[in-house]
Amino acid sequence: SDNNANPNLNDQKEVKSKALDYIEGWFEGNPDRMKSCLHPDLAKRSVRINPQTDRSVIAFHSASTLIESTRMGNGKKYPKDKRNIKISILHINKGIASVKITSVLMTEYLHLVKYNGEWAIINVLFEMHPREDVQKILESD
Repeated sequence: SDNNANPNLNDQKEVKSKALDYIEGWFEGNPDRMKSCLHPDLAKRSVRINPQTDRSVIAFHSASTLIESTRMGNGKKYPKDKRNIKISILHINKGIASVKITSVLMTEYLHLVKYNGEWAIINVLFEMHPREDVQKILESD
């Protein structure tokens, strides 16, 4: 039942499946797959340094901008064997969950919520890996 604090195997499967839809959907350039795992009120954020001021700024993406950037297919240029996707479910508590995803490009923390009986990603906080580290991986055999 939903009152059970121990997440059942089904929740674990669904949470992992949504995380895969998110990260694989992006790399595949599949907007439908991306849309299927996002809550409409998604907030995706990262901290960037403004080169003009050398100060931190928050970069923000909504569900619609993320779906659009997925449609543009930027992820497709990274070969499957270099994507290095790892998914860790950090915690599931009844109707909320926390997941860590690492890939060739970044580390991401996802918050998911069970909404009308379906798991959906509502928050993403991410940090890009240094460009030179990404290049090394892409150029390795």
